[in-house]
Amino acid sequence: MKKLIIKKKYILIAIPVILVLAFLVYVVSINVAARSLEKYMEVTFISPTQALVFWKSEKESLGYVKYGTSKWKMSGTELQTSSEEGLIHVVLLDNVPLEGMYIKKYIEGENILIFHKIDTIKYVDESTND
Repeated sequence: MKKLIIKKKYILIAIPVILVLAFLVYVVSINVAARSLEKYMEVTFISPTQALVFWKSEKESLGYVKYGTSKWKMSGTELQTSSEEGLIHVVLLDNVPLEGMYIKKYIEGENILIFHKIDTIKYVDESTND
């Protein structure tokens, strides 16, 4: 009888631990898949204060960018330039500060468990001769 009680305690502990581990594996796997598309991101400056942000998604959807001058407070949001769903997303950011800004790229309807990469964009004048 005592062995049966001990085994029940282990089972009652093991089941939640297994469920938490399975959830963590799921979260890590969707974030790894989301990061695999990061290599298809590009920022092109039109002027020192205007930038186009391009990125690719796995499914056709609408995209948007959250931005700000602090990593922890991104209060601005800019929708993609096209109102058509697609795999390639383009967002025009106006009034980019000369010291740069932080951005996060989002896709409408994506999983809420994705932790978005924070990118820094800053205009660098490459036309100056050294």
